Amino acid sequence: MSLEKKIADDKRIIWKYMDFAKFMSLISKNALYFSRIDQFNDQWEGVPPRLYLKFYEGMNKEYYKIFIESLSSNEKKCVPSALIKDEDDVKDLRERTFAHCWHEQAVESVAMWKIYGGNTNAIAIKSTLTKLKNILERKKITDYPDSKIHVNKVVYINHNNEDSYSKAVRKFNEYLDHEKFFFFLKQEPFQYEKEIRALFQLPSKSKKRGTYTEEINLPELIDSVVIQPYSPKWFNELVKGTLKKYQPKIPIEPSQLDNKLFQYNRIDFSKLQEKLGLLHSK
Repeated sequence: MSLEKKIADDKRIIWKYMDFAKFMSLISKNALYFSRIDQFNDQWEGVPPRLYLKFYEGMNKEYYKIFIESLSSNEKKCVPSALIKDEDDVKDLRERTFAHCWHEQAVESVAMWKIYGGNTNAIAIKSTLTKLKNILERKKITDYPDSKIHVNKVVYINHNNEDSYSKAVRKFNEYLDHEKFFFFLKQEPFQYEKEIRALFQLPSKSKKRGTYTEEINLPELIDSVVIQPYSPKWFNELVKGTLKKYQPKIPIEPSQLDNKLFQYNRIDFSKLQEKLGLLHSK
C-alpha cells in the first residue's frame, strides 16, 4: 500500500493548538490559514538536504534539462523538474510555498499547550488525518486552480546521513515531486512536533504574498474544540459564547487535564475503607 493510500485511510487524531486571536479568525472566517514557508522559524524549511546538493553539484541547468528528458515517466517522479542548485533557486521555491500545520497524537499534549498556548488562554481544535486530507485535497487554490494541496506527515531526517535521506525518498517518490518533497522534510531535533502538513506551491513568477486563507466547511473538519486546562472561568465562557455565535454545530470537549474532572469530594472514603477492611467494627 502506498503512503498516499495509507494516509487516505488514516483516521488517527490530529490537533491544532492556537491562541484566542487565531481561533477567532478561524471560526469567524470559516477559513484555514496558510503561511509562507520562508516566514517559518526554522531556517532550514524547504532547503534541499546537503546530499542532494552534493549529488547534482557538477551539473549545469542546460545539462540537467537534457538529463530529465532522457528519463522515463516513473524516473521523472524521483527528481525535481528543474535543477535546484543555488540560493536563488531555493529562495524562489520557499517564497511560493505555503503550509498549514497540525500535530498528530491520540491525546492532547502538555508540551503543545505550553508551546502554542503560552499561558492559560489557548484553544485546540481536534480532527482526523482523513478529514483534513479529504477536505483540502479536493480544493482549488483561490486565483491558482492548478495548484493542488498535498497533505502528508512530515518525515524527520538527518541531512548528513545518506540512509536517512534515501528512506525518505522511497516514502514519497510514488506520487510527490521533489519540489514539494523537500517541504515535507525536517531535521530530527523537530521530531517532537509529530507534524502533519498541508502544503501547496504557486507557479513560478506568481505574485508574492505573505499568507493565504482558504475557506472550508469547518463543522465538516473539526470534531471538537478543547479549551486549555486551568483556564479561568471568564475565558471558558468567552470561548463557549464565541463558538455558539459563529459555529454552534461544533462541540466543546473537556480537557483530560482539567481538574474539574476529578471530584474527590463525591467519594465516600469511609465506605471505601470499610470495603478494604481498614475500619474496625466497634
